[in-house]
Amino acid sequence: MSYCTFETRRGMQVCTVCGASFSATGKVMAVCGVERPKGPPPPGVGTQLKKLLSRIGIKPTPTCKCASKANVMDRKGVDWCEQNIETIVEWMREEAEKRKLPYLNTVGRMLVRRAINNARKEAARAAEVRVSD
Repeated sequence: MSYCTFETRRGMQVCTVCGASFSATGKVMAVCGVERPKGPPPPGVGTQLKKLLSRIGIKPTPTCKCASKANVMDRKGVDWCEQNIETIVEWMREEAEKRKLPYLNTVGRMLVRRAINNARKEAARAAEVRVSD
């Protein structure tokens, strides 16, 4: 097993041996020659939660931190979101208070759990597509 040797090309870290590329500014360690999925990752929990909320008319505003919180959830992954449901529910409660919207923690939990399930289904679908290609 050997590790990739990276050089920076157009803001990407690209292995000079196997060609793997990563959009990272910090140090990257990767096993050289391992096949990685192509294309963007499937939508994560944050993206799924935004979809659910938009269906009931709740959309990000220019002054809210909704998009950045959704990106955090997408980046940290489904397992992190599942372990930190109460943190996410608190984020939602705080935003609802700022907007003077009614809010119940139980409903927030239900929405986050639904977003987690949707993200898992999307990831499974994406994995099936990669396997069948």
